[in-house]
Amino acid sequence: MIEFFTDPEGAIVMRTKREGKVSYEEITPDDEQLIELMLSNIAHYYPEAFQKLKAEMQHTPRGDRQFAMMHRFIACNFGLLDGTPDIEEDGTFNFEDINCPMRRYCQGNGIICKPKFKPAKLSKRQVEVISAIVSYPTEQEAADSIFISKHTLKNHKQNIFEATNTSNEKELVIYALRNRLTR
Repeated sequence: MIEFFTDPEGAIVMRTKREGKVSYEEITPDDEQLIELMLSNIAHYYPEAFQKLKAEMQHTPRGDRQFAMMHRFIACNFGLLDGTPDIEEDGTFNFEDINCPMRRYCQGNGIICKPKFKPAKLSKRQVEVISAIVSYPTEQEAADSIFISKHTLKNHKQNIFEATNTSNEKELVIYALRNRLTR
């Protein structure tokens, strides 16, 4: 679980808790893996926010641009140290209500700040496959319920994993429940 907060100087600090041990670490442009992961999730689940961040940061020097995009998103949505994880183990974002004095005038309000979730674009058939996977305990039962072979179900699953940015059935079930994709 990860919690971000903004320190008095405006730096973003990450609080992590692993195996009962709590650590605090300031996020810097050198945290490339974290920056890449955060921006990938923002682009996938909050594409309007990602596009607005790109537009706002277009004049930022290239080496700092991705860090600035992530910094802005975190400051606007996760800026408080409140004990609630900002990112759950499953990758779910828990946005906070940040008391920003510029909220009324901010061009990013409702786009970058408090963004709207946009689930992956899935075909009607892919949604049926997801529903079957969630509803039945075995692949064979799921496949039989929608009149396809187990092999075809597995092919659909791989495409769905890619479209939903999930990597296994557990993550897919969480994604499906979160986005009300079940019957």
